[in-house]
Amino acid sequence: MKGTRSAFFDGFAMYLKRLDKAIIILSALLSACGLIAITSAVLADSSKARCIPMQLIGVAGGFIIMFIVARIDYEFISDFYILISILSSALLFFTAIFADNQGGNYNWLTLGSINVQPSEFTKTAFVISISTHISRLGDRLNKPFSLLFVGFHFLLYFVPVLLQHDLGSAIIYLVMFVLILYAAGLQYRYIIIAFATCAAAAPIIWEYLRVDQKKRIIYGFQPELDPLGYGYQPLIAKTALGSGEMDGLGFGNGIQTQNALLPANHTDFVFAIIGEEFGFLGCLFVLALMVLLVLFILLNITKIKNPCGRLICVGISGILIAQTLINLGMVLGLSPVIGVTLPFVSYGGSSVMSLFLAIGMVQSVRQKELTDKSLRFGRRKRRITNVSER
Repeated sequence: MKGTRSAFFDGFAMYLKRLDKAIIILSALLSACGLIAITSAVLADSSKARCIPMQLIGVAGGFIIMFIVARIDYEFISDFYILISILSSALLFFTAIFADNQGGNYNWLTLGSINVQPSEFTKTAFVISISTHISRLGDRLNKPFSLLFVGFHFLLYFVPVLLQHDLGSAIIYLVMFVLILYAAGLQYRYIIIAFATCAAAAPIIWEYLRVDQKKRIIYGFQPELDPLGYGYQPLIAKTALGSGEMDGLGFGNGIQTQNALLPANHTDFVFAIIGEEFGFLGCLFVLALMVLLVLFILLNITKIKNPCGRLICVGISGILIAQTLINLGMVLGLSPVIGVTLPFVSYGGSSVMSLFLAIGMVQSVRQKELTDKSLRFGRRKRRITNVSER
């Protein structure tokens, strides 16, 4: 009995030792920055008071999810990649059909008093399933028949997200897919063909967009053309960023923030609060944390031998890169306002918990590569693959 207890604690200590502490600390710091910015938004609008405890619950729940997922053997999960794809696609289609209209999108399910966005959680499911699929193809990836099935796999996620009218999430799925394919060694000729096809299809797709979607895209790139309509948010966001100058106006002193002039300042435009109240230095600090987080995730690739594990890390970093660039583009008036949150910083339980889930998968990959002796759920022996090193 004592021997069993000792083995358990030894295994648990080893598990904690081999967690990537830098990734955990960076995620926590970004979450803290978000809580500070959200608190400032609440000061300006008491109706948002519920956001603070809900975000705290989301962050705390996210940490719990991360530590649990980190203890699960990711190879055990990847064995069910077909089932994961089918269930995820079914959930996304269900959401597209039965979700209520919220701002023109059909991507939120209401569970009692809680709203859940399934497409946030299925991002990690997509990374796991597509990474497993591609890694098991090995050198056969560049064969047309193999690519046909990989493309179908992608469409299982992409099509229902488009049906939800969630353009932001659709772009993020596309970015993840392209990055994973590139990292897996997809030949350039296929990449060129894909870009040429997208360019040729763009005019056709444009004709099928709703009028409000077209306006959102046009005025997203040129907000000055509609300053009181679709261009209002990016224009006010840029004003807030500019007024912060180098070191900001101080916590709770933002003119645009505290006068509630910027809609969605605690979600899509939380970066504007940081810029106005903490200035360029505050913005630089948040961006530095995000860059370091992505770099530390990618750094794990150098320690990972399993192709599937490497692709999972690439896919997770793709989520962070895509969301950050799109969100900053929205705030700076350089891209359409399409409802993409700033990772770990913006308010949203689904967003923050799904991101910690993704970080947990990175930790699981790291744990598996560093040791096979720490205690895990679903632990199994390493499967021998014939996938060539790339």
